[in-house]
Amino acid sequence: MSKLRKDLARPDLQQGSLAILSKNEFDEIKREAMVVTKEEVRKNTKYFELLKQQEAEREHMRRQAMKKLFDEKHKDMRHLNEFEQEEVDNRNRLREIARKVETDNLDEIKQMNQMVLAPHGRSTMQRQPTSETSK
Repeated sequence: MSKLRKDLARPDLQQGSLAILSKNEFDEIKREAMVVTKEEVRKNTKYFELLKQQEAEREHMRRQAMKKLFDEKHKDMRHLNEFEQEEVDNRNRLREIARKVETDNLDEIKQMNQMVLAPHGRSTMQRQPTSETSK
């Protein structure tokens, strides 16, 4: 910084002949000053088109795999006899019950955490002023 001050104090400098730029400003000017040839533009365009095509192929393959799994799963469901279908229904019903119990337990845990984290051991419901105390 002191070297910069000495350079600015030189009498042979004309006003406006020196500019201080931040790195971001310099990088922006440098980026804008670069000339891109038609060949580079063509190569970049071709490269990005290739990337898009590869991504589309990967997406297509992923969808095909998902469709195959879906069809296999549902094909098995169509060929179940009455007892096997009842077993699948029971499993699904038990899963729903387990999800509901888990959700209820999480709600209880959240309430306990609120009570523990509330100041002075009071819950947030107890800290709200009533109409009698606000008058």
